[in-house]
Amino acid sequence: RSHSYVIAFADIFYAAARQIDTVSVIDTGGVARTIVNITVASPNLYMDTGAISTSGPVVGTGTTAVAIGDTKLQTQIDHGTGVGQLSHSAVTATAPSTAGSTRSWKLQKILTNNSGGSITINECGLYARCMDSAGTVRIFCLVRDLVSPGQTVINGAAAVLTYTIGVTA
Repeated sequence: RSHSYVIAFADIFYAAARQIDTVSVIDTGGVARTIVNITVASPNLYMDTGAISTSGPVVGTGTTAVAIGDTKLQTQIDHGTGVGQLSHSAVTATAPSTAGSTRSWKLQKILTNNSGGSITINECGLYARCMDSAGTVRIFCLVRDLVSPGQTVINGAAAVLTYTIGVTA
């Protein structure tokens, strides 16, 4: 469960709620992008479900405290089997369900370490894709959380990252 929505989440959600066609948001590369078509009639925000490290649930080794102005993980762990990399599974998502006064659904990714050494996950987040005014898909950090204590994944082992997205009345 995340408690650390960051600036891109607030800006994109505001644009969607107000049905504003354009909004300026800083991407994971630190560049301000003009995002278009955020309206309810033309949704443009999505997370890839493939086995990649650039969208959906992501992890990193950074330990810097979370700040509202964060636009990316401090030190993201790339997808692969090389030194310092984790193999990212496809993302699975559950259907929304209600328990008591809470409605929620889950995003999950399995991260397998075949790098030859141990890797410690100290941060995680959610990255989403959105098209800018030039028609180019950009990546935005919606959530960043610290994992404390860090979770060490030894070579040959796997970690499961689950984000539960929910609302409570």
